[in-house]
Amino acid sequence: MLALSIIFALCRITVPLINTLLKIRKATAVHYQDEIGIYQIQLELALYDVQEVNYDSIVYHKNNDTFIMHVVNDKLLAQPGSEDFIHGISEAVFEVEDMIIYLSFQRDDHWCIYPVGYYAE
Repeated sequence: MLALSIIFALCRITVPLINTLLKIRKATAVHYQDEIGIYQIQLELALYDVQEVNYDSIVYHKNNDTFIMHVVNDKLLAQPGSEDFIHGISEAVFEVEDMIIYLSFQRDDHWCIYPVGYYAE
């Protein structure tokens, strides 16, 4: 009877622990995906000529084409085409402060802010 009580107690502890670890793992994967997307945006804006920074978009020139980076269907895309940088976001805001472009985006009622490039008006 004592052994059965111990096993039952261990199960009660183990199940919430496993659920918590799975949530942490999922959050970490999303965090890494965001970091990779931010790095790709930083490279894109460093290599090409930023023409305009608006509240909800960035306009830049790449290989004689004009691209617009903005949110479409919960993804931060560069168009024309569909270069996907960050997905699963509901809103993105671009701001310039002291010549630094900041990207703020919202996911699950949480805002993240990253510096992504330089812009001299």
